[in-house]
Amino acid sequence: MKSKRAIAVALAALGLTAAADIPTDLQHNSIGMTTADAALELQAEPVEYQIPSFGEAEEADLSLPTLVDRLSDYGDIEFDEEMRCLASAVYNEARGESIEGQLAVAQVVLNRAADPRWPKTICGVVYQRYQFSFTFDNEPDFPKVHTQPWRQAKAIAIVAATESWDDLTDSAVYYHADYVRPNWRGAFTQTANIGQHLFYR
Repeated sequence: MKSKRAIAVALAALGLTAAADIPTDLQHNSIGMTTADAALELQAEPVEYQIPSFGEAEEADLSLPTLVDRLSDYGDIEFDEEMRCLASAVYNEARGESIEGQLAVAQVVLNRAADPRWPKTICGVVYQRYQFSFTFDNEPDFPKVHTQPWRQAKAIAIVAATESWDDLTDSAVYYHADYVRPNWRGAFTQTANIGQHLFYR
């Protein structure tokens, strides 16, 4: 499990701000880390907000679902285009999956963006022709109303993009639902089976 510091680090790494009521006068909190500390650790620009305390009594380590819940609770976090593409992939490809299953899809997108065989940007990977069905189904790629599933997809995108959790897919760059049998699956090594998705590299 990752430390609760991952939340501060995750938000600071992306320079994200949240619309929720977050205390701005907390110079230090119960996790013993200022925002400046997080920025320094990540070699990022200092951010202009503080992460709220989680309380002394809470466990030092968070489970993945709790980490995602905490990030979701911050409100409507502002995303740039790349992060919106990542959250959209999570939302459209895996919102019916567990938290782990949704994170795994985000990690495949990021693994592709880091692989020279794929486009170099997140949006380039997501919108590469015929790779993700939601991009060519003539339906909106983003929800009109920011519901809990969309906030959760955004939180998972933050966890994935900041590497706040280990890669559950073991560096996979392909996946498919377990109820289909694509011809290409035999050409690759299966690395994980998470929910209804099988992952390969």
